[in-house]
Amino acid sequence: MRSLAVIALAAAPALLLVASCTLPGPSVQAAGSDRRVSVRRDPPGSIWPERLPATTPRYEVRRGAPPTDLGVYARCHVLQLSAGRRDPLLFFSSRTRERLYEPRGHLKVSLKADQNLTRFVTRDHRMTLVELEPASTPAARGTVIYLASIMGLPPQEQAFLRRLRRAGWNVAACLPSLELFYRDGWPRLEGGGDLTKAARHLAERIDGHLAERAYAVEALLEYLAEERPAWLEVPRVAIGSSAGAIALPAVVARIGEVDAAVLIGGGAHVPRIIMDSWLGIYKPVLHVEAPQPGAGRNPHQTTRPLTPRERRLLKEQAFRKSRLDPAHLGSVLNGTPTLLVSARHDGIVPAETGDLLYEALHRPERWTYPVGHVILFLGLPSQAGKVAAWLDQHAVAR
Repeated sequence: MRSLAVIALAAAPALLLVASCTLPGPSVQAAGSDRRVSVRRDPPGSIWPERLPATTPRYEVRRGAPPTDLGVYARCHVLQLSAGRRDPLLFFSSRTRERLYEPRGHLKVSLKADQNLTRFVTRDHRMTLVELEPASTPAARGTVIYLASIMGLPPQEQAFLRRLRRAGWNVAACLPSLELFYRDGWPRLEGGGDLTKAARHLAERIDGHLAERAYAVEALLEYLAEERPAWLEVPRVAIGSSAGAIALPAVVARIGEVDAAVLIGGGAHVPRIIMDSWLGIYKPVLHVEAPQPGAGRNPHQTTRPLTPRERRLLKEQAFRKSRLDPAHLGSVLNGTPTLLVSARHDGIVPAETGDLLYEALHRPERWTYPVGHVILFLGLPSQAGKVAAWLDQHAVAR
């Protein structure tokens, strides 16, 4: 499988790329397009964050041809980044109600595909990249919706997917949105720290990230139904790696039944994952006022880390307030053949959160290896044959 794209980020170490989409519902006319799209209208009190009508983010073509606008799919713009390719890179864009959490107020993303280079500038759009690669066999055994890790598609994941294609699987690889991991975008805990407010904010950000991954897949399926219906006439499976595995229950909750699911290096209880991970993703501090030396009683702001008790309370309150945490959605895979692939000594997605995921999914089949997270994924290509055989048994032969 080819690399999706080279993503160069200005003013941010990582990017949150995700889109919104729909299931069948009332038809509406897409602005600027003759395409009719169906819009799922979530009822009041739904677990799903509200979405806005689609608009196109600003972009400039730095080199090559401009993206091809393929129309709107359920409040989501779909652009083809590499014109003329048989298997295109697709760019999905959806509007957010709040600005993206980026310290300079806007996000600049340069996307390179073939000889084209386009820069997108946005304050209020999430974006995702998808690459469609058909099976390498004359007839497809099924279609894999692949939710990539936060690394995008590193060589090990690409090799894993190439081997699945050789085994007869179409692959739609979806990059994640990484806005969740911006260090500068987290809630500030002011003046002694309102943990309840911070926990609510944290839970909303987690749910927004997970929902946007689900919306992106929903849009993708609508695109496939119109442009490549044969991809949906064969068994459909969902595979998630690391952050993709964390999002997989929310994706299935949104798109409905899949024939099988594989979760690799995943976990549940997202606040615990992001606060306890060896990656040091989220290090919340309290912003407090303190006397300013030599300035009399005029205070100035300083910070201090949370105490162990405050960290524990923040994690647990955010977990209770989240509606899309995998621990709360385990039932969506009831009756679905499910496989967990886990690292016993995982410190990036802490191993105990993998155990929580296993329990939330009602103890499905699990392959556990005595390694850490990185080694698990370095060995991922060697697992492709076993995973393909498992899919043949549990998805194709159903």
